[in-house]
Amino acid sequence: MFSTVFHDLMMLFVFLLAGFAIREIFKPLQRLFIPASVLGGLIALILGPQCIGLIEIPETFGQMASPMIGIVMTAMILGSTITRGKLKSYASTTNVECLVYFGQMGIGLLVGKLLGCLWPSLPKHWGILSVYAFFGGHGAASSAGNFYESYGCEGALDLGIILATLGLMLAMLVGVVIVNIGVRRGWAKVVSMDASDATLYGGVIPEKQQKAIGFGTVSGGSINSLALQLGLILLSIYVGDLIFEPIGNLFPLAKQFPSFLHGMVGGAIVWFLMLRTHTDGYLDSKSISTISGLALEICVTSAVATLNIGLLASFIVPIIIMTVIMVSFTIIACFYFGKRWLKKDWFETMCCIFGQSLGSSTTAIALGRCVDPNGETSAYDSFGVAASIFGPLAAILVAIMPLLTLTSDITVIVIGLGVAAANIIIGETVLKK
Repeated sequence: MFSTVFHDLMMLFVFLLAGFAIREIFKPLQRLFIPASVLGGLIALILGPQCIGLIEIPETFGQMASPMIGIVMTAMILGSTITRGKLKSYASTTNVECLVYFGQMGIGLLVGKLLGCLWPSLPKHWGILSVYAFFGGHGAASSAGNFYESYGCEGALDLGIILATLGLMLAMLVGVVIVNIGVRRGWAKVVSMDASDATLYGGVIPEKQQKAIGFGTVSGGSINSLALQLGLILLSIYVGDLIFEPIGNLFPLAKQFPSFLHGMVGGAIVWFLMLRTHTDGYLDSKSISTISGLALEICVTSAVATLNIGLLASFIVPIIIMTVIMVSFTIIACFYFGKRWLKKDWFETMCCIFGQSLGSSTTAIALGRCVDPNGETSAYDSFGVAASIFGPLAAILVAIMPLLTLTSDITVIVIGLGVAAANIIIGETVLKK
């Protein structure tokens, strides 16, 4: 089994290196801030059975994203200390997440009902799948789609997967355009369009500008320092799994919580204990960040390589209409209200929220990396904590809201639009000040 995984990882890194080579050769790709992982995944997707059919994509590619994003999100918590000043930023970020989620829910269900009048063959209640597909990703879309199909709404599962796939693609495509606009307008703090900056686009970084990717906190005679840091991350995930397993047995709804939340909770506990026992010196934030970056490369490459593009043929017109409306709303929520409510690192943080709101945690971090490649802002910290706050609520709503739509779509539309309006009021009257 492990030899199979090793072989598949070998193939994945071949695609990743191919994407890196293409990015180094074709300079316009560098100017668009498109990462090598996205390009490598696209190469695999084009060469795979869904397009040209020259190669077979290993089944494990479709299973790599979840554990890798668990590592990425856990790494955000380890070594992170929440201060009173940060909480203000987290409150604003969480408020934006809540606005996007409930706005997508209310607007999506309303638009879905209107489009259902023109396309009667569309599954009932399909509009609410937009929030689960775009904000929640393939997992939430599959969960909601399966639920509706169990009640006779045929095609709901396929439609949810189509929307989730389209959202994942647009999160990067539209996100990269927004990144370029923001960088050129000076919204980004640590990335500029200075052509003289040799580290910005590509190529070998000059030796004087090269930075360490980690430091040894222990003697190599006892344990490799990088192995120690990876061990701390995996220990955090293990602790989180131990905590959530009995909770899930007592409260089955807890099993709907995103898996990356396990590592974040475990990481918070491990880091708290390290601080209390004065063993925090063993942790090296740069090494943790390096491991996180490696996991992200694997995650993005495998996710892009396994995008399901064959399902776009069904209901293409209503899908396009729904997608345009959802993307437009998300842009306004993130880059208009986010700019008004966040006072620190707003653009970098909203790039992460935008990626999450249309794609997944993977695209969130990938877009954040475009504007903050070295983690110099509070964006990842703010996004990680906001995700841990809102994540459980979103997971609960995956189970509750579809049940309510079976009774009344109007009730869910009112709830969605009502909460979104409340978020705007809170943001404008409290958080903005």
